[in-house]
Amino acid sequence: MTIRHLLYAAPIWMLLLVTSGCGRTTLPTAVTYPATNVDLAKSGVKRIAIGDVQDADGKVSAKSASLCEDLRQALFDLKSFELLDRSALPALVKELSLNQSALINQNTAQEFGKITGASVLVIGRITTYGAVERTHNEPVKYSDGSSSYRSTRIGTATIDVNFIVIDVQTSKIVASKRCLASQNASSEALGSGAPSIDYSTVYLSLREQVALEFARSIAPYRLDEEIALLDENDDHTRQGIASARIGEWEEANGLFLLAAQATQQEKKPNPIMLYNLGISYQVLGKFQEAMKWLKAAYRIEQHPTYEAAVKRCQQLLANQAEINTPGQSNGAPQPAASAAP
Repeated sequence: MTIRHLLYAAPIWMLLLVTSGCGRTTLPTAVTYPATNVDLAKSGVKRIAIGDVQDADGKVSAKSASLCEDLRQALFDLKSFELLDRSALPALVKELSLNQSALINQNTAQEFGKITGASVLVIGRITTYGAVERTHNEPVKYSDGSSSYRSTRIGTATIDVNFIVIDVQTSKIVASKRCLASQNASSEALGSGAPSIDYSTVYLSLREQVALEFARSIAPYRLDEEIALLDENDDHTRQGIASARIGEWEEANGLFLLAAQATQQEKKPNPIMLYNLGISYQVLGKFQEAMKWLKAAYRIEQHPTYEAAVKRCQQLLANQAEINTPGQSNGAPQPAASAAP
């Protein structure tokens, strides 16, 4: 998992922040985040065919087949696409003997698309799948004067894969992603050499990480987080929090919007109401709109809660700005009923 990817998966920024003079409601919530590379779902891709993941020598092995299965599961869990894999393709497609080189042929690719109904095909090539080890022996002395040694074996397992997505109508590559994951493992023994390291569970974890990173690069995904809303003695705010408690974030957003519009008519608007509205937009994946309201709250009161929320939203917007998709850069339509903060 890359550092850039980890930026998407750091959801606990609000847990320790409390605004003075008000209560806080912390809710477990599934938050939608944008694709980290190219949003194929937003581009209109509905059906994906999963081709082979090959080893560095161009062959399909047990380990590359396992990675392909992990990829299928990661894409399925997104619930953004209908998936086709080789075992499900019609016999006529199999007769075409499609492989990675054949797909870079417009006529063949178009025929593939007509037969399967797929928009794109995902294939991959493993460049690294292995471990590097080192051993270390340390002398051990006992109180009776005898001595021995402790042997430690430390290994770093790595999986490095290049995935590409091919438009079957044009044979053009519409997305590519290098996914790299590493993990350490060790073993030790006293008085003898350290035993071999069992990497089976390590490689399982790395394959899942690599597949998940790629899946999240091509479609929005959801993470379970703890989201903090701030309480206020206001009917719309209380009703909005009640709706959020049961997962009705669209309804909560509408109620928070009413609270925000009302407080804006006051001489000094209440930043809590603006903050809650911003957070609800963020939960819905509408980060541009969220930023407007969070900044408005911070302008009124320079409290760490609001500052942290603004920084988090800036982080999400910066990542989203890198997505190469047509349409709005913020990844969500702007609500017509929204009042300007």
